[in-house]
Amino acid sequence: MQFQVLGFIFLAVLVGFAAVIFTLMFSSLFVKKKLWSKKDLAYFAPAVVLIFLLHLTASAYVEELTLFTCINSIGYTLDYFVFRVELSLIEPLIQAYPVYFLNFALASLISSATLILSFFAFFNRRMNNFIKVKARLKKGTDVIVGDSPSALRYQKENENSVIWGRNLSRQRCNELMKEGHAVFSYVEGAPLRKKLSFAKHNVIAFADGDYSYAEIIAETNRLCGEGCDLSLYLEADTEEMQVIRESFIPHTVVGQISCFSKYETAASKFVCEHPITKYLPRSFLLPNFAVKPEKEINVVFLGYGKMNRQMLRTCIPQFQFATVKGDKLQAKPVNYYVYDREAGRLGGDLVSRLNLEFDRDFSDCDFPKPEKICNLTLRNSDVYSLETREEFTRLVSEKTFTYFILSLENDFCDASYAKTLQRLLPEGENYRIFVRTRKEGIQGLSEKDGIICFGQEDDSYDHEFIVNDELLLRARRMNAFYGSTGADAPEWVKQLKNLPAEEKDAHLSRALSTPEGREYLRASWESLPYIERISNLSHAMNLSFKLRLLGFAMEKREGETKGVSETEFLTSYVNTGKTTGYHDYSYFFATEAANVLAYIEHLRWNATYFLAGYRQLKKKDIAVVQQGDKKTVPHKNTQKKLHACLTTYYGLHELVSYKYALLRPGTQVNSLPGTDPLLRELGMIYAYDYQDLDKLYGEITALNYVLKKS
Repeated sequence: MQFQVLGFIFLAVLVGFAAVIFTLMFSSLFVKKKLWSKKDLAYFAPAVVLIFLLHLTASAYVEELTLFTCINSIGYTLDYFVFRVELSLIEPLIQAYPVYFLNFALASLISSATLILSFFAFFNRRMNNFIKVKARLKKGTDVIVGDSPSALRYQKENENSVIWGRNLSRQRCNELMKEGHAVFSYVEGAPLRKKLSFAKHNVIAFADGDYSYAEIIAETNRLCGEGCDLSLYLEADTEEMQVIRESFIPHTVVGQISCFSKYETAASKFVCEHPITKYLPRSFLLPNFAVKPEKEINVVFLGYGKMNRQMLRTCIPQFQFATVKGDKLQAKPVNYYVYDREAGRLGGDLVSRLNLEFDRDFSDCDFPKPEKICNLTLRNSDVYSLETREEFTRLVSEKTFTYFILSLENDFCDASYAKTLQRLLPEGENYRIFVRTRKEGIQGLSEKDGIICFGQEDDSYDHEFIVNDELLLRARRMNAFYGSTGADAPEWVKQLKNLPAEEKDAHLSRALSTPEGREYLRASWESLPYIERISNLSHAMNLSFKLRLLGFAMEKREGETKGVSETEFLTSYVNTGKTTGYHDYSYFFATEAANVLAYIEHLRWNATYFLAGYRQLKKKDIAVVQQGDKKTVPHKNTQKKLHACLTTYYGLHELVSYKYALLRPGTQVNSLPGTDPLLRELGMIYAYDYQDLDKLYGEITALNYVLKKS
């Protein structure tokens, strides 16, 4: 009878012990995201004791207990952990008391579980790391190249990522695993395809890694050629990007290669969220949205490090204005002032391009020289000096609107100087102060007080920032809206062209939910020449600037959010030329709202192409080309970076006249009526910008935004 009671006691203890093991194991899995840990070694000792007592009980049932019986029970217990069962010992007890069958069955389960957990707990870090890496690579993940501070920071902040440790030592791998990183090491020359061939991965290479761009590009292409589905994202500065995009990417056979920069993305976000037209007093504008001739617009950079250098490069094309002189429009360049106490910083490719190469590149033009894209003044001075502070106060007046953009030493230094600058300047709406804050949470800075923060670095290590850049996605979607509808285009692309603006976004989103749709969007974008991608990105960035100029703001549509109607929008966007389909060529030289927007759009285009290294194409390089039954006159050479449209807005008329004379020798444009078919065709040089502006409302709506009065 005592064996029966003891059997039930054993059963209760074993059930409780098993419940404790599995409860703690699954609790660790869901709370700590770990299936096992070093603590699991503690389960082994009580499991050994319980199984020893079971075997000792079985021995007591079949024979008298002695010292040798106890020693034998120890041996039976150890055998039990390696799945060798002494049936002759336990069968008599099980046949007499069936409860022991459950006891030994539970003991088998516990011995297996504790043995496995103890083994994995002993090799805890490596096993946890192996499973994490395997699971993430199986479903698709971000693969961060190298052991660098940026790579480790990104991996810490993005759970679905692994570190591709190139030639890491075993000791360094252990250190990274101890810090919680998911890492796989790779010795150069070892097979890597099997690890990366299960799903699509984003390979991210930060600039502070120990490798060359050529090396990573070659490795990624090799893996893609072996069947891996990889997209490569390289961190680079603006000059490096241009070389990579123009020299490496065109020769890439497989895979997708993109570049990113935390400074470029921060600057792009800045001009989208804070265009000058958002804050410019309406009193500075004429009814057609041209700037009044007597007014001036200034942008002042305090510090000229990497952030402000990129800010200047991004702002110049985006912040273009026109004014009116007599019955004609003319450029109203923004005045840029750069202050830095280190003279060596006040140079570089951008400054050379603006203050030296502009005049040199357009010193011998066949068509009118483009207007200056900006006025740039460099000051090698200390922003803390009295003289410099006095200059700042003179830049703020009733006739000026001024942006002050601070990126000096550190967050608190910049915040302190912003408060000082605010104290120096008079109250009013004629200036804004922007402070680059690397970290969030700088106290005492508020937009309602006239100080606006931008450029937080925390955003730079986010998957959405690098892989799903919103501006790039916007530009790609716009390219899909207005791209080719050739015979090889998918059916959903052809349908997209004929849908109302309100339905385009939903239609495109459905198409992009499929791998085929996403691949078409990517491939159609990648097939564009580099300069067209840059121009399209600049165009997408400029939407907010144009809309704010017209008095509207674009907001993401949330649920049933309503915005202004197209009729309300057209009360500001006045365009009488589209009613005739731009058949009257003379319309392009009017001064209503649409003309002003088209004029500054051409200024933006000029600035974008000039900063990309383009020069004006000579007349001798423009010739008639026979294409089937049709004659055309191409006016650009992408390979040599030459474009005849790189002239003034009115200078485009001279290009049209020259092309007209080539196609109809002996005839002049000025002696013909404005509705001549050939003139209308050549006049598309002007009409393209207007037609693009005509799509502005539909474009915003199709991108899932609404317009609100600002």
